[in-house]
Amino acid sequence: MAFGSSSVLDNFNRANEGPPMTGWANFLTAGLVVSSNACAPSGAGNRAGYYNTVLSAADCEVYATIASDPASNRNMSLYARLVNIGSGTTEGYGIQFNKVAGTDTLQIFRLDNDTKTVLGANFSQELTAGNKFGLEIVGSTLTAYVDTGSGWTSLGSRTDSTYSSAGYLGADIGSGTLDDFGGGGLAASGVTGSLNATLDDITLVG
Repeated sequence: MAFGSSSVLDNFNRANEGPPMTGWANFLTAGLVVSSNACAPSGAGNRAGYYNTVLSAADCEVYATIASDPASNRNMSLYARLVNIGSGTTEGYGIQFNKVAGTDTLQIFRLDNDTKTVLGANFSQELTAGNKFGLEIVGSTLTAYVDTGSGWTSLGSRTDSTYSSAGYLGADIGSGTLDDFGGGGLAASGVTGSLNATLDDITLVG
């Protein structure tokens, strides 16, 4: 299953609202709002929310389009496998896009009781409005993806097995706006094709 195959969950094409937005709940902070058909922070500083439908599959993906760039030295993040959501208790994984003066960076991180721990080195990747970024989690492998206009490309992977349960998807915006938030559980790849090939090769003897 190619990255980004999951449906867009929220295109934010509705009247201004929130926090929380319809279909979302707040966490960490006061939450996110719909503003001019995009997802925006509800006030100064980072604001976060999660899509209020829990996934049934632990293997999952999350992605979004950058509608407007964060200010310099600000960031926006996407979350997956969010569990134990509450003040000081939220756990899961995420990918953070950092807008900086030089080449922009992305980080894969683990969220431990609301505290981010970066997993491995930063990825250097310039992104701008209209580009997309996302995170795929399969087992203990977390892979960063970007789409700068020519399709999804992997930046690299990190490994962490701390959180293995299915959970929620979410977003965190310190500056700028997001659009076309998508994601979902991942079906096992290759199983159906292999099974069909095997059955086709069977000759019944009677």
